[in-house]
Amino acid sequence: MFKNVQTQFLIVLLGCILSFASCKRMERVLTPVMPEPEPTEVVEPPEMVETVEPPVEMMPVNEGIGIFETNVMPGHGLLTEAYYPGVKLSQIPDFETLTPFRTFLVANIDVPARNYTEGFPALGVDVLEDFAIRLRGKLKIETAGTYNFTLSSDDGSKLYIDGNLVIDHDGLHGMSNKSGSVTLSAGLHPVEVQYFQGPRVTIGLQWFWQPPDGTEEIVPPEVLYPPDTPVMETPVMEEAPIMSADPELHLTVGKIYWTQTNGVLRRANPDGSNLEDVVTELGYASGLAVDRTAGKVYWVDHALNGIQRANLDGSNIENLVSAPDTQSPADLALALDVNGGKMYWTGHAMTSVRRANLDGSNVEDFITGLTNPNSVILDVPRGKIYWTSGNSVHRANLDLSDTEEILTDFAYHMAIHAEQEQVYWTRGGQVRRANLDGSGEEILITGLGQLGGIELDTLGGKMYWRDWSTDKIQRANIDGSNLEDVVTGVHNPDFISFLYDYQ
Repeated sequence: MFKNVQTQFLIVLLGCILSFASCKRMERVLTPVMPEPEPTEVVEPPEMVETVEPPVEMMPVNEGIGIFETNVMPGHGLLTEAYYPGVKLSQIPDFETLTPFRTFLVANIDVPARNYTEGFPALGVDVLEDFAIRLRGKLKIETAGTYNFTLSSDDGSKLYIDGNLVIDHDGLHGMSNKSGSVTLSAGLHPVEVQYFQGPRVTIGLQWFWQPPDGTEEIVPPEVLYPPDTPVMETPVMEEAPIMSADPELHLTVGKIYWTQTNGVLRRANPDGSNLEDVVTELGYASGLAVDRTAGKVYWVDHALNGIQRANLDGSNIENLVSAPDTQSPADLALALDVNGGKMYWTGHAMTSVRRANLDGSNVEDFITGLTNPNSVILDVPRGKIYWTSGNSVHRANLDLSDTEEILTDFAYHMAIHAEQEQVYWTRGGQVRRANLDGSGEEILITGLGQLGGIELDTLGGKMYWRDWSTDKIQRANIDGSNLEDVVTGVHNPDFISFLYDYQ
């Protein structure tokens, strides 16, 4: 009987063990696996060491397209550079060590929170995670006072004004706000917004402001300008950047570029130092324009009877427009509308102003029936084009409406001072200026040689021109005072252009 009881006990014990194991297996089957939530705060961000596969195809430069594909107002917009570092991001990267894969203009910063699979506006769905964006420009302040700014972002963002950090909202986090206040004087102030997107799930970036006695709103496009926009006031000379024996320090104020008829394109610092050849072995080079946004310089090579461009250092030369599309073997004047994606040109052997896309495609006559035109210039902020025909100067809107004659005077080359609302031009041995409607004409400088190729440095309060008869590049203050030689012994200098360095 004892054996029977023992046997029964073992059977019951074995059944309990099997039942317990079965229950544990069932528990594992029924217990759901919960996904880990998106991190909201990282105290010690991991090192950026893990490599990430880059997008299959990097998108080309596309200037003039704003956020959500809206058109940027003429003369306005923020210069935007997109970066793909190729590593996992947990904070804003060092942009100075990276090369942007796309550069474009945006009207303002208004990207509400959205699912990361939709892609960031203007970047597309090839770039969804671990990318960064830097937006630079100038903010126009009408009323001096204390302004409150807010960044709303997922993930990190920063705001700099006048080079000072106003908002630090860096790191991995969901869509959230951070604010900062700063007292600003009236005028233009350099601004920079930095942003990065880490791993999924949401992306977004918005920039708000609240002016004194105002309400909070997205910073409007009307007060945002590209970084090379000149300041409104002529700076006091005592506060001008200090020149140094080190030529690299001169880059803070810009470069002057000019063409020479011996086939050389050259540049120097504004005071004439650090003279260097940019492009050599050209034909008869003239007609010069600089695209500050894309970092390109355009010119005319009369040996090819064509328009070319290159990087600012002279590399990557491209043929854009060739004969017979240029229509003139003589001097051509060039003007660029970077926002509109167009270049314009004319020459005294032509009877028209022609235009094409910046890559040279879609060549067409734009203004016809002209007599020996010498110059064409653009006032992009006001949407105007100016040109010469015979002994008169004309202007119109960029759609050619409201055409009018503003001056009955011969003008060889012209330049616009947008802030002073004045047009400058060379005529024989003189430099003249007038209001944009042609009124108030005055002679600033007289008794010089054969002048041409005038250009304005409104930031530095200077104007530059070439004197063909003396082989000089000269300059003076905007009002014509303080005439001085900048570069001498130049072989037949022709057209001239000025480049601001907004780094």
